[in-house]
This record gives sequence, C-alpha cells and structure tokens, in this order.
Amino acid sequence: MTTNVIGGVIGAAKSLFKSQLDRIKRFVNEAARPGGEAFA
Repeated sequence: MTTNVIGGVIGAAKSLFKSQLDRIKRFVNEAARPGGEAFA
C-alpha cells in the first residue's frame, strides 16, 4: 500500500515536471524566433 502511494506521488511529480519542461521549451523556442511574440 505505502509503495503504491509513493509510486503515485513520484509519477504525478514526474508528469508535472515534464509538462512544465515542455512549457519552458516552447517559451524558449518562441523567444528565440525572430519577431517572436514571447516578450509582447
């Protein structure tokens, strides 16, 4: 039971981290493009 809870928490943290990473990457890509709207 405890192992399942820990595994679930780790899984949730991983997916949350991954989605944050994707957002950061997308923002960097927007900022790196000439005429990007990131700073508007």
